[in-house]
Amino acid sequence: MGSNSYLPSILLVWWCMKHEISMNDDFPIQEIELLTTKSKLADVINCSTRSIFNYHEIASIYVDDFLNDYLKLSQKIVTSYPLSIYQCWVLFRIHQFLKIVPKAELLKNSLEHDVKVQNQYSKAHFESIYPEVTQEKDTDGTNPILRIS
Repeated sequence: MGSNSYLPSILLVWWCMKHEISMNDDFPIQEIELLTTKSKLADVINCSTRSIFNYHEIASIYVDDFLNDYLKLSQKIVTSYPLSIYQCWVLFRIHQFLKIVPKAELLKNSLEHDVKVQNQYSKAHFESIYPEVTQEKDTDGTNPILRIS
């Protein structure tokens, strides 16, 4: 194994340390509504709507909790529905990662194979950072209702 094979791991470890320190503080939660459109999120975090759709594709495939936060109708996920605060946070974190390390494949690989990185994008991690944002189920128990304490 050559020394270059360690480069992605070193970059990821560096990023994870920075990620934990600064990215949580930078999330503009005050500007995010309980349900936010993708175009509104793009405006808030100052990126293109196309980038948000690209981040959404990454999150949909590699972040286990991401799709579960969408409205479900007849057991089908409605991805055209606005984003929850948690989903905005995930897309924001992907945006921040790609600003630091513009290698989507590195992020995808890390999300797929590294439990620590997976946990940093989990709903539980989000809730530990933002306990004031809670989610309940509606009366039939299927669709999430978000509340801010």
